[in-house]
Amino acid sequence: MKGLGWPFLVMALGCTLVVDPQPGAGIGAVCEASSQCQAAECLDGLCTVRCFESAGCPGGTLCANEVCQLPLAALVVVPYDTVQDEVGQAVDRGVTEAAEQLGYVEQELVSGLELPSATYEQVAQRLSQRSFDLVIVGSPALAPGALEAANTNPETTFVALQLDATSAVDNLVSFDARSYQAYFLAGVAAGRLTNSGRLGFIGSTPTPPFIAGVNAFALGAQAGRGAPIVLELRWMMGPHDMGVKVDGKSKERRDTEALVAAGADVIAHNVDNNIPVFTVRDLNETGASVLAVAGHKPEACAIVAAGDCAGTVVTNWTPLFSRFIDLVHRGEPPTGSLLESIRTSNAESVVRFDLGSGLPGGSSLAAELEGLRAELASDAGVGRVFDGPIQSTGQCEAATGTATCVEAGSRLSDEGLASMCWLVTGIVDEAGAPAMVPESTSCKAP
Repeated sequence: MKGLGWPFLVMALGCTLVVDPQPGAGIGAVCEASSQCQAAECLDGLCTVRCFESAGCPGGTLCANEVCQLPLAALVVVPYDTVQDEVGQAVDRGVTEAAEQLGYVEQELVSGLELPSATYEQVAQRLSQRSFDLVIVGSPALAPGALEAANTNPETTFVALQLDATSAVDNLVSFDARSYQAYFLAGVAAGRLTNSGRLGFIGSTPTPPFIAGVNAFALGAQAGRGAPIVLELRWMMGPHDMGVKVDGKSKERRDTEALVAAGADVIAHNVDNNIPVFTVRDLNETGASVLAVAGHKPEACAIVAAGDCAGTVVTNWTPLFSRFIDLVHRGEPPTGSLLESIRTSNAESVVRFDLGSGLPGGSSLAAELEGLRAELASDAGVGRVFDGPIQSTGQCEAATGTATCVEAGSRLSDEGLASMCWLVTGIVDEAGAPAMVPESTSCKAP
């Protein structure tokens, strides 16, 4: 959409405008020099006016970071109650913090509906009531609805977590982070800290992103242990237990107890809550000696006593959303897929692993992990987590025709990562047999 100057810009709600630089361009127009702006100056590539409060800005704009800006309306969509769903919490927190930094974002939240159909009925209703420049969808479970809504609202930019690449359209973008890099670091820590040589992992949904996290944790543990290690894996087959509790216990709690009973002394997970960590706390209070790997937020380690948390896989969407919203605001939203790698700076990294406190050899382990983090941050693409040789428990051969998933001297490609439906050797199921990826929407039986 081309801008035609200030009168046209005031009529348009939001900031999804691409304006040809020309004399007389209004606030929010892209510019290279102040001479291209009408009664304004060119700051950071946009026509604007300096201000101290919104009352000093032209109608339809507001004062954000001491310059007048067009507002941007964002709708955040997460499927579950954000009190329980910590993945949804992380998405909502990332948008909120990005909005605070940028100053011109008006946001609304749709949550707690679980069913994609019910959720998108609410989204459709919101979109019929007002114009939104951006819709942020915080769950892969809502991808089909995101595609439908994007097709119905071509003037709105949609960005969806872990969207299948085949579902992307011009105004629908996938976002994710290479969380497996943080799980690799968590695995290294677990391998260094385990006494039994047996670890436990509670997996969310058997899709390539979550499988990659499990595999990376196992590979990191094997590297950190320097000796054979066993990782017992139990799948939730969903982001959390949606069934009826058994004896008053959720599946997350039952599986954690079973993993500890089988000898695991470090428990990790990638479900959307920290119930496994609460369970470790309760087990340790009754005499067990188990370490937890927490998830989602830095403070999650505080669930257990000091020294009982190996660390936390932290998700911080703020830097990604800040950059993405700024591009949408400029009328230049990216297309395709946004896949963030780990970075050395906590402020810039979407994912990281924070080592717990009070651990044996904590200072030397922390230094080792920071060195590994710097190496991971220096990689482009998949990175060295999945350098060969890597063999699977059996499914890799069925999928690729070879017993080796990644050959020696080679590295897994992004295409291979996106289709990862196999588990590395050393991962077992509850019966002690080599674990296999159960069939799911993303992973079909060969």
